[in-house]
Amino acid sequence: MSRILKRPMFRIGGAANEEGIVSMAQPRKNYEDGSDYKTRIDELKKMYRESAGPGPSRYNDLGDMLISGGLNILSGKSAGKGTLGAVAESFKEPYAAFAKSGAGEESFQRQLDLAATTQGISSVDAERLARLKLKAENQNQELIETTKLLQLSG
Repeated sequence: MSRILKRPMFRIGGAANEEGIVSMAQPRKNYEDGSDYKTRIDELKKMYRESAGPGPSRYNDLGDMLISGGLNILSGKSAGKGTLGAVAESFKEPYAAFAKSGAGEESFQRQLDLAATTQGISSVDAERLARLKLKAENQNQELIETTKLLQLSG
């Protein structure tokens, strides 16, 4: 057992890819800052949110709910139901509108995030595909040039 651990692949110290079993492996990518996808998606989310603007304020919606409920109470819309019943009935419709407006804004933000994610993935994939095509074309051109040189020298 002690001889096994003295093999080059188990030696401690030095770079991991200099000797041993991982000597032919590619160096590890640095994922500290995230992938190309995450970087692109974050850029697009920021751009989409700036373009969409801040959206309606929740304070305005809350104010509208309180004003509408208060006006319903003052108008006697729920008269005869007791104090708490009148308050509850007066705020039923305004609260439904308040909750709906908040849900609409959250849904819009999710749609922006989804659009940014979809666009980010597509653009990164398109860039990678373009790089691969360019690399293949360059290799093909080098192969053609090498073949021509061999034909001329032979």
